[in-house]
Amino acid sequence: MANLMRFEVLAPDKYVLKSDEVSYVGAETTGGGVGILARHANMICALKEGPLKYNDAQGKAHFICVDGGFLEVRENKVTILTEAAET
Repeated sequence: MANLMRFEVLAPDKYVLKSDEVSYVGAETTGGGVGILARHANMICALKEGPLKYNDAQGKAHFICVDGGFLEVRENKVTILTEAAET
């Protein structure tokens, strides 16, 4: 589907989440909230500690709590690097 993107959440010891079918990612950055849809412009930002929201291909909301870290958007893929994360 054209309105989907890849989404990965990585901690030092494992992939917490790896999905090829996500329609939305929302996160709280050190500069404020950000919402990311498919084909978003490239960016890198620092994350605050707290929940990330993502919607699957059907639009159902899911949450992952992260211990800060970094968010990168590149080539229709959102990557989160964090010290710790829980689903």
